[in-house]
Amino acid sequence: MQVIVPFVVGHVTANYDLDTLQFLILSTNNLLVNPATDITIQGSKASRFLLIRPRGKEYGTTDITVSVRDSTGADAASTFTLTVLQLSPFFDDNPPTNTFKDMKTVAGTPTFPYTFLVGHEDADLVDTLSIQASSANVEVIPNTCCDLSSAFEIYGGIFLNMSDALIPASRSGLSTFVREVTVVVRPRGTAAADDGVQLSFRLQDSRERVTIGRITLFVYSRPSVDKFCAYDVRPLDTLTSVSDAFGMHWLTLYLLNNHTIRHPDRLPPGQRLSVGRPYVVRSGDSLYSIATRFGTTWQHIMTTNAATLLDQQSVFEGQLLCLAPDLAFIACRGR
Repeated sequence: MQVIVPFVVGHVTANYDLDTLQFLILSTNNLLVNPATDITIQGSKASRFLLIRPRGKEYGTTDITVSVRDSTGADAASTFTLTVLQLSPFFDDNPPTNTFKDMKTVAGTPTFPYTFLVGHEDADLVDTLSIQASSANVEVIPNTCCDLSSAFEIYGGIFLNMSDALIPASRSGLSTFVREVTVVVRPRGTAAADDGVQLSFRLQDSRERVTIGRITLFVYSRPSVDKFCAYDVRPLDTLTSVSDAFGMHWLTLYLLNNHTIRHPDRLPPGQRLSVGRPYVVRSGDSLYSIATRFGTTWQHIMTTNAATLLDQQSVFEGQLLCLAPDLAFIACRGR
């Protein structure tokens, strides 16, 4: 990896030809950076910069001194410290991909099988990586890791599987590889943690270099049957204000509740409205296919089910969703 260090030179004599200056560079750690082979000076006149290429995979610190001398023998010097970090394992937690991120689920429901990427800045050590995970709240997420064991199925825990396939990637300007890790988290029983549980992942290479990555799993309380897909009217609520809050047309909200709403201009406070219909995800479903079937959009389904859907990919068979279909669309499609 190359480091660029810009600097400026000058002279007390006006109009002195700065291109005639002579430079000398010294390093206190030639095993890390040897000035004779690993440092070059570029630029002209007052604007200069050092191109520094640390040796191989060495790491540590060195003090680099740059001395400058003019034709009369007058000189000046400046010293700075260069620190070269050890090549380490990493999680894909930077844009634009950023696959290592928080998750969501509902009490008593395992997460969707999420996939994130891990790698190593040293391409030769990517295939030596191993990974473990632990929970900061074992009452909600037990520290059972990392196989699909009977204990995982009964008591909950964390399942991890790292693929052997190496995918070309870059990190901090280095060419390397990454591997896919699949994670499924099963909460204990019906325990919930609306504020989230911190999960720690320990990524280690064969030389015992360790990187810790942390994400939050939000385990939301399971909604009661009578309140799922429902809204309790508050004072000053109208059909328009409630429908706007849920991203639907007021007529759709009215048709969903035309058996209980006597007049669309009057909503008694305390009345419970249906804001959708429960739907159980089937095998092969996607948010797009569900939205198309019910005449809505996948973005609207995401909004209505924000507590359980992290992204448009996180749906699984048996998951309970609240859908607010466009009833006019369904009626027209049936003709």
